[in-house]
Parts: sequence; C-alpha cells; structure tokens
Amino acid sequence: MSDTDPGVLRWLISCDESGISGVKYYGFGSLWMKWQRRGDFAQDFQALRDKHGYRYECKWNKANHR
Repeated sequence: MSDTDPGVLRWLISCDESGISGVKYYGFGSLWMKWQRRGDFAQDFQALRDKHGYRYECKWNKANHR
C-alpha cells in the first residue's frame, strides 16, 4: 500500500516542548492535521499574526492574558 492509494491518509505532525530541566512544570504538545489542510492552517495562522502585528517566532513564553 502506498500513500497515493485511495483511502490512505497523510498527516503533517508538528511537536514541541516547553520547559527545561529543573522547572516546576514541563509540557509537550503536538498538532496533527491532514496533509491536504496544511495550507489552510498556514493561511489562518498568518492572518492572526498580521491582525496582531506579530513578526517574530511565536513562543509560549510570549503568551499573556491579552
């Protein structure tokens, strides 16, 4: 079976961790999306960045209550 056969799903999986050794909390997350939808996600994420004027890498330590 190849990934071009009907019924075969291809996935884009992105993972990241948060925290370093010695911290009280440590996290790991993953985002799974169908390969065909990756362009939709990129477009939506870019729209959010543009809306909020964010031009740098998005990191959890930059997140706040706003």
